[in-house]
Amino acid sequence: MIEDISMGSESTEASLGEEGLMDQASEEASPKASIRVLYVDDEPAMLDIVKRFLEAYDPFIVVYAVVSAEEALDILERESFDCIVSDYNMPGMNGVEFANEALKRKRVPFIIYTGKGSDEVAEAAIETGVDDYLRKELGSTHYKVLARRIITTVERHRAQRELLESEAKYRTLLENDRDGIAVVAGPKPKIVYANSVLSKMLGYSKEELTSFTASELKRLVHPDDIDTVLHNFETRLEGGETTPRIYRLIRKNGDITPLKISSNLIEEEGKPALQAVFIEYVGPEKIEAELEESRDMYRSLIELAPDGIITFNLKGFVKSINPAYTKLTGFSEDEIVDRHFTKIGVIKAKEVPKYLKIFTSLVRGRQSAPIEFEFSRKDGSTGWGEAHFSLIRHKNNKREILAIARDITDRKRADEKLRVVGKLSRHDVRNKLSVIMGYVDLTKMNLDKDEPIEKYLESIRETTYQIVNILNFAADYERLGIEEKRPIKLSESFRTALSMFSVSGIEVDDRCEEAVVLADSMISRVFYNFIDNSLKHGKKVSKIILYVEKKEGLKIIYQDNGIGIPAEKKKRIFEGEIEKTGVHGLNLINKIIESYGWTIREEGRPGEGVRFVINIPDVSL
Repeated sequence: MIEDISMGSESTEASLGEEGLMDQASEEASPKASIRVLYVDDEPAMLDIVKRFLEAYDPFIVVYAVVSAEEALDILERESFDCIVSDYNMPGMNGVEFANEALKRKRVPFIIYTGKGSDEVAEAAIETGVDDYLRKELGSTHYKVLARRIITTVERHRAQRELLESEAKYRTLLENDRDGIAVVAGPKPKIVYANSVLSKMLGYSKEELTSFTASELKRLVHPDDIDTVLHNFETRLEGGETTPRIYRLIRKNGDITPLKISSNLIEEEGKPALQAVFIEYVGPEKIEAELEESRDMYRSLIELAPDGIITFNLKGFVKSINPAYTKLTGFSEDEIVDRHFTKIGVIKAKEVPKYLKIFTSLVRGRQSAPIEFEFSRKDGSTGWGEAHFSLIRHKNNKREILAIARDITDRKRADEKLRVVGKLSRHDVRNKLSVIMGYVDLTKMNLDKDEPIEKYLESIRETTYQIVNILNFAADYERLGIEEKRPIKLSESFRTALSMFSVSGIEVDDRCEEAVVLADSMISRVFYNFIDNSLKHGKKVSKIILYVEKKEGLKIIYQDNGIGIPAEKKKRIFEGEIEKTGVHGLNLINKIIESYGWTIREEGRPGEGVRFVINIPDVSL
């Protein structure tokens, strides 16, 4: 049975993000299709760690982990995989022996991945027919190397398989083409291949067409066109250029059919030959109708595309957007089209040089790699997108820049959550545990002495509570964006948070009445942290007020009458990354508010209390 390793290992969570692995994942090219990896290792912990790092590095990699070569061979009888990765030192059957048995049954890319590194093992592995040999190293960046080796090996095997199939596919494509196709060898014209479409066009069977001699082929062409056909055949066979044109061909029943013929120089059995394409000639009226149909289809595709599509002229002015771009940014067509891209309100100022560089590169004929970018929505919220750019040409050599943008905000937030939660589990909790162990050792050292140990026990107790707070924070942080947003009454959420505190002697004034916002249960956590902040740091707090203002959307205001926040700290209370500034309630508040697309600021006066203002640009009450 395939073992689907649990994701609950603390040691693995601790190592995620250690070398910035998750941050780099999106920078690497992913394969075009998913890669199913069968990973074999007799050490369960390695199965867990390797599975999690590979799948974190690239979402296209799916790892199935088993603990023995025998079990893997049994699975290979029933299931298919794109790659096998195996340890070398295993009981019963080592990695090379396993590779020998596996490759007899199925030709699958195989990588020996082992801590037992030696030239003898590597030589034996290569002789067996494995594709790669990699030694296990310390550090999370090593798993990135393994992922790259897997992707490269699988892509190489896929390319080789496609190459072997290419000739068969080529003939199949020719046979199913909607145009007539013929391969004509020289030096005298001889049809060596004709597809079914050409057979129907001319009324001859494929066997008849390929049996014609050079002189017999002349009866397929109108006498007035035969000299031109033969001249162009010789010219193209010698590598010269000719212009596609319409020739009159004669069907088997004697009818004359006009066909447009073009050709490409190819090789047939090592000698020059022509691949000729025969297209039915249609009049101007049908051509225009087909063009209009194509234009309608193109417009429909643009309108229905799930990604935002925007075009610019070479001066940077927006010429068109599709409905998905409006949905992505909140700006209507009238607010964007015919305005310069720096003035539409979507592109952040810091991103402008990046776009100018891309535009310049495209105009000079160089392709631009996809980029990730931060953008602003009309409601004031911020998102993350991924954009692909290309230069398109219209009639009269008119050129425009086409951009296709996809919203990746959820993916970026998920990456950030993994990075933050991994750091909290790995770094902060580990540090706290080190503190506890230190105090435990000090306590043991002083058990037989007169020195009191109560202070050490109290420090252990306090540090334990700090670990609990860190883990609670991590759990809350993981929940961000998971719940579907729904209408929530502010008063109910505020009262839920208030019920977790003893506020005797404090006047609580809830003026929210029936105010409703689109949020999730985490809004109660915002109020909880507000109240907790007031009680812990406000010192003289005797009154807490929560109310709303309907002005340019909705504003939620929380304030108390404590000592407030010192002026020198006010500007930075929401700034900085959690990994650098440490865990506190305002970190979480800010992340929750951002996940809703809202903004928050602190407007209280030092010495007179805090005043947190949450701005909701668009709300239904």
